[in-house]
Amino acid sequence: MEERLTKAKEQFEAFLKERGMRRTAERSEILRKALEFDGHFDIERLKQAMDDEGFHVSLATVYNTVDLMYESGILRKHSFDGQQARFEVAANNHLHLVCLQCGKIREVSDRALFPAEAPKRLPGFHVSYYTATFYGLCNACARKNRQEQKKRAKN
Repeated sequence: MEERLTKAKEQFEAFLKERGMRRTAERSEILRKALEFDGHFDIERLKQAMDDEGFHVSLATVYNTVDLMYESGILRKHSFDGQQARFEVAANNHLHLVCLQCGKIREVSDRALFPAEAPKRLPGFHVSYYTATFYGLCNACARKNRQEQKKRAKN
């Protein structure tokens, strides 16, 4: 985690400097907290996590800083099935499995579906990153639905 934070800080500071923007304590703390998340998070969840630690910052500052982190390439932004935007730390390319019933999001890395050379097959387009999203039911929801159907069939 410490190495990832150091690298992200350097990347973010270079991005801010290039844009003529200041590095502030608030931006540094938002960056640190965002990098602690394992998986996807939304702005409100990030803000709440900061408040829980006693670091109070305005929601607007969190939104603006997350946007800057996205623009700098530190975060990736996703909108799953019309839901509020969610973010994750930019890492390897992966699949998203979204349960339409409970909303759970699972990440899967599958080299067979995303071979390393895939971006090279798109002439005239420079790929920054790629992802795919599959919608369906997770095993828990599918099992729950089957059990409910069996109960209804008995009645």
